Amino acid sequence: MNRLTLGLIILLTMGTNAMAQSADREASETPLTAPEQTPEYTYEGLLAMGHGKYVSQDLTGAEEQYDKARLKNPARPEAYYYLGCTFKAEAKYEEAVNMLASAATVSGEENPAMNARALFLIAITWEAAGNLEKAKYAWIQYKAFAKLHPEDNPMIHIADAHITAIDERSRQISEYAKVTDRIAANSKQ
Repeated sequence: MNRLTLGLIILLTMGTNAMAQSADREASETPLTAPEQTPEYTYEGLLAMGHGKYVSQDLTGAEEQYDKARLKNPARPEAYYYLGCTFKAEAKYEEAVNMLASAATVSGEENPAMNARALFLIAITWEAAGNLEKAKYAWIQYKAFAKLHPEDNPMIHIADAHITAIDERSRQISEYAKVTDRIAANSKQ
């Protein structure tokens, strides 16, 4: 090996070492953690995250994601609807009905399918809450809306079945109350 080649090798080695030392010095001056940035999610992304949390039974997490979506775009009904579903699953019936009513209102006539879904779930929610009077009224509302939009409500007959069942259950409760009143009156004698 001649002197020129050996000199080039030494220079290259020294240059590489100097560059490495410079990089080490810069790395030590750079903070190890970058400033934390929160990603900006789309409305659909927030809904998808809410769905994931709902399916995994993290209802509080689902509620948070759906609420973020609602605040991001309050003119869209889906977040209201899914918040209502989440509240119903948590047995927060009043909150569920309020959100579902908002979903129906925001849907309006522009989105009759979502409007009908919200009205349908309001009736189901009142039944789950055990409020037969409000459930019957909600089924009547759903049925009236469904008649105006039969193409979006192929199972309108479900409303009639629920109304009939509610009437029968109310009759049974009334009859039971009469019997218990009679028993109470006889036991006092």
